[in-house]
Amino acid sequence: MVVAGLVCLWLIGVFARQAGEAAAAANEADVMRARNAAVQREIKSLQDELKLIQQPGFVDSTARGYMLGSAREVPFVIDPNASSPGPDAPGSSPIKPEATPEVDSPLDSWLKALFGSG
Repeated sequence: MVVAGLVCLWLIGVFARQAGEAAAAANEADVMRARNAAVQREIKSLQDELKLIQQPGFVDSTARGYMLGSAREVPFVIDPNASSPGPDAPGSSPIKPEATPEVDSPLDSWLKALFGSG
């Protein structure tokens, strides 16, 4: 009877250990699935970026940034020491909007202080 009890305890221990290992393996599989999904999203993002940078418009725009435009283009750079345009320069707005401060009555000020400005 004692031997049968020890064998039963041993079997229960073996099954418990296997169940624990199975749970750990399932958790590890979930982590791997999540990691794979993240890698797939990153791959998709990189593929989309590759499609974008292979478009002729993007290549032309980037080339112009390095002064490598077509032969008909005349590259130019605005001098960093140039003065800013005046207020009446073409393209500038001649009238600048000015903010006028609102003056509240004392009652309105108290109500805003007590209940907020909503």
